[in-house]
Amino acid sequence: MDISRTAKGRLLLNGTMTDKDLLELVAVQADGLITRMDRLEAKFNGLTEELGKVNGIVVRIENGQGQKLGVLLNGYKQNAERLERPGVNLKLRVAMEMKQGAVMDLK
Repeated sequence: MDISRTAKGRLLLNGTMTDKDLLELVAVQADGLITRMDRLEAKFNGLTEELGKVNGIVVRIENGQGQKLGVLLNGYKQNAERLERPGVNLKLRVAMEMKQGAVMDLK
């Protein structure tokens, strides 16, 4: 004999359910899904707020550090241009290229 229980704990024989039992089962499962969806929505709203805070922090960092990085890169570019000019000390050029791991072309 196959005995199982409904969502409300009623015993069923041979797995048969009345329409009322089936409706109760569907109602209980739907209620559980609604509860889970409400929790997911609350978590999603919390994540959205956190993402907004992180975005604000990233914008502040980009604005604050962007100018410094630009100045640093401009200095690097000016230094590289100076080393490429004719008449620059060859030893300095060799040392810089070896430090950077570049293959030199001694012309």
